[in-house]
Amino acid sequence: MKKTNIKNRYAIWIDHRKAIMLCADAEGNLIEEDMVSPVAQRERFAGEETNKTNSSWHVVSNESHRQHKEENDFHGFLKDIVSKLKMPEGLLILGPGDARHELQNEVEKEKSLHGLIMENRPADKMNEFEIRAAMKEYFHLS
Repeated sequence: MKKTNIKNRYAIWIDHRKAIMLCADAEGNLIEEDMVSPVAQRERFAGEETNKTNSSWHVVSNESHRQHKEENDFHGFLKDIVSKLKMPEGLLILGPGDARHELQNEVEKEKSLHGLIMENRPADKMNEFEIRAAMKEYFHLS
């Protein structure tokens, strides 16, 4: 079996709730994948007064437990995104806030993606067509 060196170009728009990944193969075909983050919005209960629970000799904050779980869930979401990058030639990361920086850090940790050409740009909410336009501009696609 022959090994091919077909490289893919990726554009990912990400925030803490979802990610939209576009992949352009060597022929210029675009494939889109929407991914929803497992980080859930915090449930609020009527009559909620304190966020602390007395656990015998020390007080444990429910807030810190919730935050730790959200961080672990989001970290797993980032690892899932990075695992979907197959033979990348370049990567354009778009999005608001810290999520795009966290994704960039996760990509940089992956040894198989060492040396990947990557750009990280701030962007507000974007739909598929806006991401597609940014990708075409960045990678000079037709």
